[in-house]
Amino acid sequence: MISPYIQFDNFTENARQALTLAYQEAAKQKHGYVGIEQLLLGIASESEGVAGRVLTQLELSPDNIKQQVKLSQHGVFVPEGATGVSPVLYRVFEAAVDQANKTGQAYVNTGHLLLRLIDNGDDVAKDVLKAANGGVENVQIHTQQLLQQVSPTASTE
Repeated sequence: MISPYIQFDNFTENARQALTLAYQEAAKQKHGYVGIEQLLLGIASESEGVAGRVLTQLELSPDNIKQQVKLSQHGVFVPEGATGVSPVLYRVFEAAVDQANKTGQAYVNTGHLLLRLIDNGDDVAKDVLKAANGGVENVQIHTQQLLQQVSPTASTE
């Protein structure tokens, strides 16, 4: 379990896979916490979810995102041995759960996570997504359009 406070059983299979990929990326980078950068990479690498499809459509691959993260220089090193998610990422999870609930969706999917990454007030996701075809606003528009097509009870995307 990623956090004792968030129930990840109401995340879609694709969202949980994106979280797993984010954890793997954090371990590869020797970060003790999963942060915004790692979740963004996990979402992009999980190509079948709403967010992965949007990023692919807008020509933003996981490799492009990795390069943009390095250029943004927002990555924060956390000593090895720590576990869990950053406080900012925890707030992203909470906001994604809230958004799914408000829109009548039973499950949080990668689209909810991507939108909340953009809106969290941290510049990492915005800096990276500026490289997308059409910029951050286009990512938001495409994600919202795809979210409207997802069944409210879909546990997969």
